[in-house]
Amino acid sequence: MVPALSIAEAVKRRNVQSEILMLGSDRGIEAEMVPKAGFELVELSVSAAPRRPGMAMVKAGWQLLAAVRRVRKIIRGFKPDVVVGTGGYVSVAAIVAARLGKVPVLLQEQNSVPGRANRFLARFAREVHIHFTESRRHFKDRGKLRLSGNPVRIRIPEGRALRTLQKYRLHADRKTVLVLGGSQGARSLNRAFCDALAHFRGDRSVQFIIQTGKQDYRKVLENVRHSGVRVVVKSFITNMEEVYGVAHLVVARAGAMTLAEIAACGLPSILVPYPHAADDHQTANARALADKDAAVMLPDKDLTGDSFAEAIRRMLSDDVQLRRMGTHAYALSRPDASRHIAEAVESLAGASPESVLNVPEDYDEAEIAREEAN
Repeated sequence: MVPALSIAEAVKRRNVQSEILMLGSDRGIEAEMVPKAGFELVELSVSAAPRRPGMAMVKAGWQLLAAVRRVRKIIRGFKPDVVVGTGGYVSVAAIVAARLGKVPVLLQEQNSVPGRANRFLARFAREVHIHFTESRRHFKDRGKLRLSGNPVRIRIPEGRALRTLQKYRLHADRKTVLVLGGSQGARSLNRAFCDALAHFRGDRSVQFIIQTGKQDYRKVLENVRHSGVRVVVKSFITNMEEVYGVAHLVVARAGAMTLAEIAACGLPSILVPYPHAADDHQTANARALADKDAAVMLPDKDLTGDSFAEAIRRMLSDDVQLRRMGTHAYALSRPDASRHIAEAVESLAGASPESVLNVPEDYDEAEIAREEAN
């Protein structure tokens, strides 16, 4: 939902009279995020299609059919000029309905290995906007591809680092490590962090902020209380801009939007890909950064308290490496992604934006040559 909101906000900034309607799952966080951002939300009941035949597949098919019918009615009433899909099974219903209604479609793909939904929907799209050059190989019609980047909503507030440190009762003379497991937390990261605390007991050079998710919050908090380590424990961090602004190093899963935020903030990172992600796309995401010396990848199977502590110690001991990785990460960010995609939306809607910077050839040719040689 974050990419969709970022694109919607960019369209609205460029033309305040734009009318935007958001479609989302009735089981996601859209119900909270979308109204808060000032947009109208229609919730759809759609389930992921199981990989194996059975009653669950039949049920998912009926839900999708019902959702397509509902979206077709919405399209007839709302009369959109463009439909934008950012992946997931709500997008399938929306894009199929748009195709049937002959409405131009734009897709945005966040991961280096595209999801099943976007791989299927690409045939219906006029343009497919990607972040990783590595994802090109998964699309048959490369003439549709635009290297725009992942739209993020992160903007680090300038001049507020000291205020943030004071807010969280952190020390200005210590390096701050931010541990993120995503909005739901990550059990293996939480466990390894707790096991690693003994390595940092009494260490006055480092401090931590950890987002645990609701399920592990109390357990992590209990481990921290008597650890002798300065740790801020949060079940969920609402103001990510603040904590990114004081972090020296991030330890995180390798979800596409997390990586886009880390890159946009120019932060070095230790990435622990979720091993059960569809098509192992998080490993591919992490490798895309690690291969460019913008991050270190630590496989989940190798994640222990000892390996967690060792990786952090090794990174924090080398300021030159931290700065270099942060610089490389920022070089991979595409801070104007939202604007580029908003321009493309305007163009598909029939407008004539001042500049459309994304053309099919807008790629790093050396990078493409390396990919195709592999």
